[in-house]
Amino acid sequence: MPFQSSQRYLIDRVKESNGLLYAMHWPFRQHETARNIRISPIHHELQKAGACFGEVAGWERPNWYSATTQKPKYVYSYDKQNWFFESRREHLAVRTNIGFHDLTSESKFEISGAGAAHFLQRLCTKKFTKKDVVIRTAWLTKYGGVENSVSILKYSDECYLVLSAPEHAVSDWEYLKGNVSVDDTVYITDVTSKYAQFALAGPNVNQFLQATLQTNANPFNDNQLQKVHLGYSDADLFRVHDVGEPSYRILVTSEMASSVFEQLKTTGAQFGLCFVGQHAWDSLKIEKSVIERGTASPTKKESPISPTDITKENAVSDGVGDSRPASSTLVSFLLHDPEKQLYGTEPVYYGGEIIGHIESAMYGHSVGGAIGLGYIQNTLTDFNDPTNFTIDIAGELYRATGSSQCFYDPSNHRDTPVSAPIS
Repeated sequence: MPFQSSQRYLIDRVKESNGLLYAMHWPFRQHETARNIRISPIHHELQKAGACFGEVAGWERPNWYSATTQKPKYVYSYDKQNWFFESRREHLAVRTNIGFHDLTSESKFEISGAGAAHFLQRLCTKKFTKKDVVIRTAWLTKYGGVENSVSILKYSDECYLVLSAPEHAVSDWEYLKGNVSVDDTVYITDVTSKYAQFALAGPNVNQFLQATLQTNANPFNDNQLQKVHLGYSDADLFRVHDVGEPSYRILVTSEMASSVFEQLKTTGAQFGLCFVGQHAWDSLKIEKSVIERGTASPTKKESPISPTDITKENAVSDGVGDSRPASSTLVSFLLHDPEKQLYGTEPVYYGGEIIGHIESAMYGHSVGGAIGLGYIQNTLTDFNDPTNFTIDIAGELYRATGSSQCFYDPSNHRDTPVSAPIS
């Protein structure tokens, strides 16, 4: 990011970074210098609620909340860290009731112009139809690898909004600008600071939205983007599939975000709304084997798209990349020992031989063990016993079960769409 090349930032951060090179590389370690640079409009409200913030691309993002007497501050360890049970509480709140997560830090790019649809279609694996309004897809490299996984909102045939992880903001911008040809009539604008984004998820989220929006109608089906009234503001509401429960996003302009948050908090008091941090959100997603670039998704030149990638659709024939078959298979692994943790890079064994390694990991509180996503050689059916994998953790081997499906609700019964729109 541009601010990261400023003299003051470099003076503050480099002094810390040089020292950390020889310090213990704790999991989830957070920088302590050059902080509070980019904050959400509701940052101070979340701070009052006990948020412990982490930093990504300069953004202060709530990673977990202290609901006990402990200070919202990390105590690092390779075992269960001090926030483990706080995150468990948040995780289970989403599974059993309803949770709120601030996703304002996500990057947002407006793609507009007469050639916007054709430009985006050229980059994406998913083929758009005229009915598509909320699109989850992958961007491709010219080698057929995955550049990124993004959500795209269609406001009109000539106006789209791309939502992406904050750590990919610079690479996304370069990717978009770099793929504009001389024949494209398209305009690309970074509107990240224009909007706040909130996530609501859980089995009771539909009732919560009915009460908040003062309507008797059910929240709407997939693939709908609708204007709603929240507090004193208009907002965009749409559904996503990410944590295994009914899940919605709210987009609102930054100056109106506090008003909308107050409305959500007021209604939330009646429903037992739980504030959820990024650690719990990641653990919810990994139980559903949701993958992102930079974790377990194949990236850049080295890896072609896996058949189990996000969209499970063929690349567009005239697009940037292709979807030739992958030589390895994405597998979810569940440790048998509930006390052990996975953090990524751990080797995976079968029959005494290394067949892959863990690329993304988090504890699955709903399934009672650490889950790791990783690629193995060949396919899962090539191994006789899927419960007989072992994973190397600090030099010791621990048994794990491998699955081509997610470990939580693989049939997706809990995330079944409803049909009636909000009125």
